[in-house]
Amino acid sequence: MNTGTTLLLLNNGFKTADFFKIYTAKASKYQVTFSYLALMWKESILKLLKLDGLVKNLTGYVETRIELVKLEIKEEIAKSLAKLSVLVIVIASLSLFVLFFSVSIALLIGEYLGFFEGFLIVSGFYFMIAVLVLMMRKSLSETMEKKLMEKIKE
Repeated sequence: MNTGTTLLLLNNGFKTADFFKIYTAKASKYQVTFSYLALMWKESILKLLKLDGLVKNLTGYVETRIELVKLEIKEEIAKSLAKLSVLVIVIASLSLFVLFFSVSIALLIGEYLGFFEGFLIVSGFYFMIAVLVLMMRKSLSETMEKKLMEKIKE
């Protein structure tokens, strides 16, 4: 740019509040005047095309939509935490049931075969279950993954 020249450049449509930018190589007393004229011209075009109301409505719609998405996310998190807490309570209750039931079965078997033999048989039963799960871990993992993905998609 030459010294003392002032240019008004468009900034990609109606995207920013700084619709016009003034570039000058040297500060000029006319810079403020050109800036004011550019702002007035922008406002008059927006009013002429009735885009000022459209822009306000559009920004209001986008802000409302963002708030709605935030609320939906919070609602989903609350539902998930509620389901998770119920699941934890059920798992804890079932674990206690299995523990006490195992002890009861071990004592019952222990009356007929001997005290330690009853606990040995019950622990052997749980060891067989662990070996079976270990051998089928890939198919069990894939099945559980598919069911979880179906639940997530709901």
